[in-house]
Amino acid sequence: MVKYVHGTFKPKDTTIFARAYMKSFFQQTAEPLPHKESRNENTDGIIYRLPKALSRDDVYREILGKMEAVGMTAILRVTFDNLWKKEFPNYDMHNSSAFAKCLLCVKFITMLQRERRSAERTKLELDREKHLKHQMSGRTVYYSHKELSTSSPSLNLSFIHDAMDLAKTIIPRLSHKVKTLMGSVQPLPLKVIGILNHRHEPRVVAHVTVGGLWKSDPNYTITSIAKQVRDYENFHTD
Repeated sequence: MVKYVHGTFKPKDTTIFARAYMKSFFQQTAEPLPHKESRNENTDGIIYRLPKALSRDDVYREILGKMEAVGMTAILRVTFDNLWKKEFPNYDMHNSSAFAKCLLCVKFITMLQRERRSAERTKLELDREKHLKHQMSGRTVYYSHKELSTSSPSLNLSFIHDAMDLAKTIIPRLSHKVKTLMGSVQPLPLKVIGILNHRHEPRVVAHVTVGGLWKSDPNYTITSIAKQVRDYENFHTD
């Protein structure tokens, strides 16, 4: 990681390049988490989280691709791990999961790991940065609404309303042909909506209905949101 030059230790050029690229990469891709704080004295006190589509291996492979594209010798994995631990301790990864991975982010990761032409990589990096900024703007609005709902619940209401994958829940798979062989392979097409309230009670709600018959049903979405607001009103009125 370092070389001995005239009585002093000097980082290798590859390490200097990797550190600079990691800093730029994290600044472009990581999302600040305003509700979490870093206790490490060598940080700005903020926890940052990289996109869910990324893994630590993905970051390392992208650095290798960038170094190869500019004609530099690749850094060792141990050097990469040490740099992350020492220089960027407040940059965190999502837990490995199939939930909430952006398909476009995954596409950018795959293309950047394969692309070795410098000009093409630069274009891909700019396209990804534009995409991530668009995502970040939406999350910034969400965090501001969440903060208002948490700090002034009598004046503001904010909740997440999103469809869920039934296969990843413990909700039983029901069928209208329970006494036939087809009952096990043709379950009722249930649609599940998960709702997470910020500060207000009830905090967690799920709406379940027979769905999947059409590609999209805006009436069900609107009805679900309206029901949640009415339920919240009735809960606090009682």
